[in-house]
Amino acid sequence: MYYRFSLKVCIILTNSRIHLLKLLGCLIQASTAAIEFRCDTERKKGDQKSSFAKRLVSFNHLGQLSLSFFMCEPMKKKINKLLTRLTQLVVVIYITCFVGLANAYTPENTQAKPLVFGIVPQQSAAKLARHWVPLLKFISDSTGVELKFATAPDIPTFEKRLAAGEYDIAYMNPYHYAVVSDKNGFKALVHEVGKKIKGIIVAKKNSKIEKLEDLSMQTIAFPAPASFAATLIPKASLSQKNISFQSKYVNSHDAVYRNIATGRFVAGGGIIRTFNALPERFRDQLKIIWTSEGYTPHAIATHPKVNDETRQKLLSGFLAVTNSDSSMQLLKPLRMKGFTQANDQEWNDVRSLDINLLLGHN
Repeated sequence: MYYRFSLKVCIILTNSRIHLLKLLGCLIQASTAAIEFRCDTERKKGDQKSSFAKRLVSFNHLGQLSLSFFMCEPMKKKINKLLTRLTQLVVVIYITCFVGLANAYTPENTQAKPLVFGIVPQQSAAKLARHWVPLLKFISDSTGVELKFATAPDIPTFEKRLAAGEYDIAYMNPYHYAVVSDKNGFKALVHEVGKKIKGIIVAKKNSKIEKLEDLSMQTIAFPAPASFAATLIPKASLSQKNISFQSKYVNSHDAVYRNIATGRFVAGGGIIRTFNALPERFRDQLKIIWTSEGYTPHAIATHPKVNDETRQKLLSGFLAVTNSDSSMQLLKPLRMKGFTQANDQEWNDVRSLDINLLLGHN
């Protein structure tokens, strides 16, 4: 009597950062390290002398290794004992792998994947990437926290993504921060040092528009409904003076300036930083006819899923930008002089305006 012994080994390499729920699914379906043993009897006709009449080794499409051979009666008991011990070993492997991967999935280790850094699209995506990516690379290299640049096709879309938690960290206007800090738990990290944001209204240089009163009954271009200094503050000032006007939203600061330069609109809202960043051929065609008082500037804030350890690393990285001349060069395209640690209460000047406007609406 001969018995066929079949050993099948299936090893699946898993990433230690796989979600714990996904890990449970893997353990049920295929397992992290599963060894399946099967010993069944099958009468082997012919060879009665050799302990091993035939060996079969094969791989299936799943990458499983199958090893089959035939054995004689005296070896059956020894093999059964071996199977029992190996089965116990399998249990140990299961527990070890499960506990090890579970420990790897702790709050302290959840920041290993890149963090999505969202930038409010005051300018074109190409320009934002050109200006921000070098800075984000510096922060990533100096902190070990990888930052992935992201933006949106327009400000309302950015606002929707921000509120939906699609950005782990984001550069947002003061009103955005006032809303998502209260409703979505975003925490301020840094803001531009020594800077107050000021709204402006610009007109074409050779036009007769010189003051706010000249805009009566005109159509004025704005980036988006919830753009703080470029829309909300200018519109509030016009309304306070009882100036009637119509609003047209064109999705970005740059689009406002271009539309005025080409004569499509007589005036539009913006901010000093984006106005100064314009190419000279556009800026030289425009003039500023009104400037608002200053408010706490744009915030760089983190989503609540970013842990404190990662926040501290990022804070150190942003503050370190001003430590050398080479890193300071990264701020020039952004028209910034550096960053300072932010305090949530700094945006109370924005909250005190009691603006009640939904984000993400045109």
